[in-house]
Amino acid sequence: MNNYDSIRVICNQSSAFSRPVIDEFLMHYAARQEGLEKEMDRLLAPFRQVTKTFQPGWIGMIKAQYIAHRIFRKDGLIKKYPNPRYKNINVYPVPDKNRKSKFDRIYRHNPH
Repeated sequence: MNNYDSIRVICNQSSAFSRPVIDEFLMHYAARQEGLEKEMDRLLAPFRQVTKTFQPGWIGMIKAQYIAHRIFRKDGLIKKYPNPRYKNINVYPVPDKNRKSKFDRIYRHNPH
C-alpha cells in the first residue's frame, strides 16, 4: 500500500524549493522579457465570448500554464536563461543553503 501522506510531504517540500525560482521569478521574468502575457491576450481575444464566462482566476491560470509551456517545452525559452555571454550575472535567485541541503536530503532518499 502506498503512503500518500509521505508523497504529499515530498511534493510540498519540492514545491517549496522550486517556488522562489520558478513561480516567483522565472515565470514573471520570461513573461516580461518575451511579452508572453500580451501574446496570450492576443491569442485569447477571438474567444472573448467564452472567456468572459470563466470563473475569476481561470484566465490567470491559463496564462501561467501557457508561460510555463513556453519556458519548459523542448527548445523552449529556458535555453535563453541564463545566457552564457552573461555568466558573471546571476539571473536566478539563489536558494539559501538550508533549503538546498533539505532538497538534497529529500531527493537522495526519494529519487525520481
